[in-house]
Amino acid sequence: MAVILAIPKGDDAICGLRAWLDHSRRLGAQFGECVDAWNLTKPELVRSVADSYIEAGSRVILTNTFRANAVSLRASGFEDDCDAINRAGVKISREAAGKAALVFASIGPSGRTLANKGAARKELAEAFSLQARALASEGPDAVLIETMTNL
Repeated sequence: MAVILAIPKGDDAICGLRAWLDHSRRLGAQFGECVDAWNLTKPELVRSVADSYIEAGSRVILTNTFRANAVSLRASGFEDDCDAINRAGVKISREAAGKAALVFASIGPSGRTLANKGAARKELAEAFSLQARALASEGPDAVLIETMTNL
């Protein structure tokens, strides 16, 4: 399935990954911390970030799920929470967005590459498939695949 998105030109603000990282650091995230897990452990902080984008006039906000795939989550012990983290990420952004903005579910890289044998193709396919299914089950307006080196 191919998805092509067009964002209208103008003054519409879009919440991107870098912004989520900057906000999470201001809220106390430590280097290397699994901020995606905040969807379960600190949902009020994630919601405050999403709310800030809506208040600033964003017409599209992302979910806090950029590295919420099983391969990435394994390093911090949250692999078994992959489904719940992704579902919660969409719910939090959807609640903040209401009817004021679209919610794009974010899928980012695993941190492993096929080129250097850091991961097996099947392992990555399963991890991204699980993440995509969990995100889609909560009804985001789109799924955004970002910063991938292996597709």
